[in-house]
Amino acid sequence: MTAQAMVGYAAGLVGLIAIKVLFYAQQNVKTPVRIAVFALVLTQLLNIVFVPIFAHAGLALATSLAACANAGLLYWGLRKKKIYTPSPGWPGLILKILASAIMMGIAIGVIAIELDWSGLSHAPLLRAIWLGIILLLAAIVYFSMLRIFGIRWVQFLKKDKA
Repeated sequence: MTAQAMVGYAAGLVGLIAIKVLFYAQQNVKTPVRIAVFALVLTQLLNIVFVPIFAHAGLALATSLAACANAGLLYWGLRKKKIYTPSPGWPGLILKILASAIMMGIAIGVIAIELDWSGLSHAPLLRAIWLGIILLLAAIVYFSMLRIFGIRWVQFLKKDKA
């Protein structure tokens, strides 16, 4: 049941993180608070839709989708006020990262479904080892996909010399 909720939260992880950055970039408090109130109302409306279908995972999914809407509206506000204009190439980079994350998620899902986690409850060390293996494979898939798309993680460590 926890895994189901985590899948729901995973859908909005980027949105939840982006809210923090975009909130401070607004250079005012009114706009983010108004958007947050809207997101709160949206969360409750989405709960009405998703909880009957997905039970507890519906709560997580509603929260995630509302967080993405919140981040999207904050981003739209920054663009509208010309506070932030993304550099060319950002949409392509985001698509490559998203595709890599999807492939990683598929790899994790395939492996995790095949394991008998309940059967491993009597062997916590073995369970932890399997979890470590899955996380290692997830990282390998993610960074391999980025490499296939032409993105090297070391690019993000270099400072611009502008």
